[in-house]
Amino acid sequence: MPGNPGNVPKTPLETHNTHKGSEHNAIDVKMHRSLDGVENFESLYVTVAWKEAEQEKRTNLTTGVVKLRVICDNSETKEEIKLKGDEDSVTLEITMDQKYDIEEMDTAKHQIKAHITPLKCHKICWTTDLVLSSGFGDFTKHLGSECKEISGTTSTTFLRNVKKVSVIENNLSENELVVETEVQESEYGIVTLILQKLGGNETDEPIKKTFDTASSNGRFVVPVEDDAIYAVIYNYVKTKPFHYTSKAHFLVESPAVNSTKPSHPLVDVSVIPTSFDYKHDKPDTVLKPEPPFLLISRSKNYPQSDLLVKIEPFCNETEQKFRLEDRYPQHQIDAVPFLCGLNPKMYFCNKNVTTWQKCDSTLCFSTSVLIGFDSFEADSRCLNVTQHFPPLVSYSSTTRFLSYFLCVSLFSILSPSHFLT
Repeated sequence: MPGNPGNVPKTPLETHNTHKGSEHNAIDVKMHRSLDGVENFESLYVTVAWKEAEQEKRTNLTTGVVKLRVICDNSETKEEIKLKGDEDSVTLEITMDQKYDIEEMDTAKHQIKAHITPLKCHKICWTTDLVLSSGFGDFTKHLGSECKEISGTTSTTFLRNVKKVSVIENNLSENELVVETEVQESEYGIVTLILQKLGGNETDEPIKKTFDTASSNGRFVVPVEDDAIYAVIYNYVKTKPFHYTSKAHFLVESPAVNSTKPSHPLVDVSVIPTSFDYKHDKPDTVLKPEPPFLLISRSKNYPQSDLLVKIEPFCNETEQKFRLEDRYPQHQIDAVPFLCGLNPKMYFCNKNVTTWQKCDSTLCFSTSVLIGFDSFEADSRCLNVTQHFPPLVSYSSTTRFLSYFLCVSLFSILSPSHFLT
């Protein structure tokens, strides 16, 4: 939009130009990216001004006319700037799509450098005319024509970083989602938080709240319900010195009343069998119980959620990843190596194995919710496998013999013959 050019940069925009007849031009045309001392890396300014030598010659009847052509790959846009005799200059802002090549400068401080070049429009051409108005009509003098290539530029800035995501209870005993962020400089930007409650009605509208980073302290708060799990989208848009957009996804758990976690987790963990009372003296024809395992199941409270579960390495097993969905709602994890390391005499342990390695009893896993093409990951969860299985009781032949001996001895003691005198 036309206006006073303010501080035209001392160093003009780097260009390659071709011109004809401009050496006697009374009008100066400049391309630049700074206006009133503020750099604009996403637009281009064209300022038309009278040359100093023409300051005394111009009158109110004199008008400079500059006809611009913005030449793009498959199109061309035309603009016209009129500079009246009583005006010093006129500035036009030209907006265009840009291409950004981002380079990381300082990972710890989240500093980046953007190499900005026009995406489709690479040249501006113009013709300059001088129009003199009189009682006999308008007289036009062609002053020349010129073309300039639009070069790229660079800009360095800092990005906002998410430090911590938590759910806390406020002074009114209400749960709130708190996203704490930081940035190394004052900035203009927008943060939008979108929360979708899991396990609810599909028609429920997500919660959406937008914050202006320039007027915030970097702490963004949204009220949430008790005893609920939310998929959260964190959308960050930096608007100056250039547009930069980033997005993050995460799961947050709002605890139930008088608890530190929701009453219904995404994944249920159970063990098979629930007791170890199988006896070795059963005939071989009798079907033995299946070997013990942990069962990881999608909770029935989230039937519409597809889950991606990652099991960290456990008892000589490598990392496992699997998806829980309608066609595959549960997954088994073999517990034989772990349990046999605790008691190698159990009925399910291979008797040909002389030594079973004792493993750490901690099993850790993380869960992600898949919504469309996005993945929302929760914090890792760990459990003690030993505490989930029933006590390990083995029934060896020695145990059976001792049991038989004790029973016979007790019977003998309690026999009536022992009471005869």
